[in-house]
Amino acid sequence: MLVRTRRPLPNREYFRVGEAAEVLGVLPSAVRYWKGHFAPHVRPSRTRGDQVSFSRRDVTVLALVRHLLHVEGLSIIRARARIERLLSEHDGKVDFIELSPTDAPASGPGAASGPEAAPGPGGTPCPVEPPAGEGFLAERERLRAGIAEVERRAADAEAEIERLRAVMARARLVAAAMADL
Repeated sequence: MLVRTRRPLPNREYFRVGEAAEVLGVLPSAVRYWKGHFAPHVRPSRTRGDQVSFSRRDVTVLALVRHLLHVEGLSIIRARARIERLLSEHDGKVDFIELSPTDAPASGPGAASGPEAAPGPGGTPCPVEPPAGEGFLAERERLRAGIAEVERRAADAEAEIERLRAVMARARLVAAAMADL
């Protein structure tokens, strides 16, 4: 699977948050956010100075996360499920992921080419150009967060309805018992 990165992955074993973000072409806050949401697959260690340190494997998985979220447009939940499936199919190994920096020519299956592949955010190939570039991504994330909040509130409301139904059922039992007296 070809996954584009902003820069080539340097030939070393560990990367700090900012270095991983630079390779991926995202803000360090995005790396920290993804670290939490993809915790089973991204397992950074801590240095003696208590800094987060990502392995080459972690950065490769984060590149796949970025690809699934920004290029394929998947939600966090669907991206997590896809990563779980891909890693389980490959026994947890990431060697099926080919990292290609944006300044390197794309090749192989899955590489976009031709006029229909307009560059998307961060220079990654995208079959359809986003309506407003980087602003589109921020708006999409804001809307997704809003949807998640509405879903959470709906679940809370359903729980409250169930609680009230139980109260009503108890009240009916008490009323029936009092009617028998």
